[in-house]
This record gives sequence, structure tokens and C-alpha cells, in this order.
Amino acid sequence: ANTKDALLAIALADLQAAQAKTDAAQIAQKRALNSLSKVLHSHELDAATPRGNAHLANHRTGVPAKIDSDPELEAFLMDRIHNTGFVQLAAEVAEH
Repeated sequence: ANTKDALLAIALADLQAAQAKTDAAQIAQKRALNSLSKVLHSHELDAATPRGNAHLANHRTGVPAKIDSDPELEAFLMDRIHNTGFVQLAAEVAEH
């Protein structure tokens, strides 16, 4: 009986240690996902700001974007950009 109790105690301790490692790994995973989400969200905000767009435009080579030189097209796009998928929006721009 003494040997069974010792083996059960060892098995329980091993299970508790494994559970602690699993819990720690899940916490680390959640922290990593939160950090990644913050970085991605921050990047999206930077790219969506006029300052971010101006910065990108200032460093582009070649011909300026048609959107920048056509206020009507810009208004058309801004009116639809948040409610329309890319494929649909491209088709509407081509049609317009």
C-alpha cells in the first residue's frame, strides 16, 4: 500500500507540474497574441492616417497616384471604402 501511495503522489505531482507548464504556456501565448495585435493595429492606424499617407506619397517614385490628382475619384472612393470589398470597389471604379 505504501508503494501505491508513493506512486500516486509522484503521478499527481507530475500532473500538477505539467498543468502549471500548460497554464504558463497559455499565458505566454495570450501575451504574444495581444502584443502582435497591438503592433498590427498600430501599423493599420499609421497607414490610415493622412500623415502616414503623405509620408508614403513623398517617398514613392514615379507618377503620382490618380486618386491624389482627382478629387472626384477620391470622394467616390472615400464614400465606399469602409463598406465595400476590394473586388467590388475596383469594379465600381472601373465602371465610374
